Amino acid sequence: MLKKYKNALLQIIKDSQFDPEDFSSDDGETIFTIRYLDTPFRFSFIHPTSHHTFMLEYISFSPNFQKTTIKLDMGFPDATGFFRNWLKEHIGLYLQEQTTPDLWKQLEDQKALLDYTHQDNDKATHFTEEQKKLIRLGLDEILLLIKKEFQPTADEIGVIKNRLDYMSEALDRLNKFDWKAVLVSTIISISIALSLDTAQGNALFHMFKQVLSKTFTLLLK
Repeated sequence: MLKKYKNALLQIIKDSQFDPEDFSSDDGETIFTIRYLDTPFRFSFIHPTSHHTFMLEYISFSPNFQKTTIKLDMGFPDATGFFRNWLKEHIGLYLQEQTTPDLWKQLEDQKALLDYTHQDNDKATHFTEEQKKLIRLGLDEILLLIKKEFQPTADEIGVIKNRLDYMSEALDRLNKFDWKAVLVSTIISISIALSLDTAQGNALFHMFKQVLSKTFTLLLK
């Protein structure tokens, strides 16, 4: 591929708000291929008969990373239109999927870690006043840790404090089993409020578990 075209493609990557260092290229006699990180994604400009007309081949963001081939010869401006769309609709959506938290998985993981089972003693047992005091101190500590770890905005802090206050109030009226359900929903709602990805969401849960285990070891087994 002519250098002016290769340079233009690099500029398109920059203009599309991607990091050029995440891309690499292979330049053969009749094909120029751009690859994205260590993924199946690639976009090839095929020019067997002319430096100025191209057929295209690219890997799409689909369940099996399917290959799409466009055999129609086209000029460079039309080819770049397909390339821009590939960056936006395939690489862009792939990145969005990687950073979007899997709330269902978080819920299942959290239930497992909480030993969230239908235990008769949890259903019948309420918290003692001493346990309530310790847990409320733990919730205060969690708020401080969230501020330090995730640096939420003032609006986000308001949402988080509201959810923690609700948990604190629920100690007076719910048994241990039902309070665990509130705990799980609270962690998820805070994760959503902070727009945390899956890894950060897990870190938030373990923050809750560590603090509450320390203040009330019988609550989180």
